[in-house]
Amino acid sequence: MVITMNDLSTRKIVEITPEARADLAQAIYGGLIAAGRKTAKKLVLIVVIAAIILPLLSWLSFKAGFLVDDTDGIRRSGLALYTDVGTGCQYLSVSGSGITPRMDKDGYQVCKGGK
Repeated sequence: MVITMNDLSTRKIVEITPEARADLAQAIYGGLIAAGRKTAKKLVLIVVIAAIILPLLSWLSFKAGFLVDDTDGIRRSGLALYTDVGTGCQYLSVSGSGITPRMDKDGYQVCKGGK
């Protein structure tokens, strides 16, 4: 007897014995659990590596001078510099505080042309 793919795809599940169905279900469940564990281990590994590499890259880019702005002197000032897109005026802020206009040496607000 020759069995074609059409014969297998239309075969009903009721033709399989209850023991075979239970074995099949256990095999599928075991495969899913094993795949889940492997995926979870890979995910944890990726998160740990990212948690090490990202701060390291941030620190290196700061030390190389890529993350400084003109509010910084010899070391990082802790100030954040914001520029209003519409006016081009600059403002300074400290974490957990409000903002204040950035002034030049003559007491005028620093504005570099807006839209």
